[in-house]
Amino acid sequence: MRMRMPPKKSFPHMMIYRKKVGITPLGEAILEDDIVIEHVRFDDTVKFEPRDVNGAVQIPNALISMIEKHSGPLPTFAVADHIEIFDKQYTIAKVIPLIADSPAPFGYEIEVV
Repeated sequence: MRMRMPPKKSFPHMMIYRKKVGITPLGEAILEDDIVIEHVRFDDTVKFEPRDVNGAVQIPNALISMIEKHSGPLPTFAVADHIEIFDKQYTIAKVIPLIADSPAPFGYEIEVV
């Protein structure tokens, strides 16, 4: 059975993506120019930081989903890159490529903190 892509109306949000290219001597991120990506889905979750023997374990605050069919060509996302959505800044914690028939991803799910 072949799965169908969700409709465009399932991706109602817009985000700004900034690739991290380095760190200043003061420890601040050096970012590339903004890339606006439309037709993404932002699913906010409850922030939860369990404690273990080594300290806090970072749990994602939200999940951002997108597919090329609706968003257009997508950049290659990487952990520690920055995303701005709803005037809030997030850092990418995990990138999950969505792969089907071909080895190239048709979209991504991005966990952010």
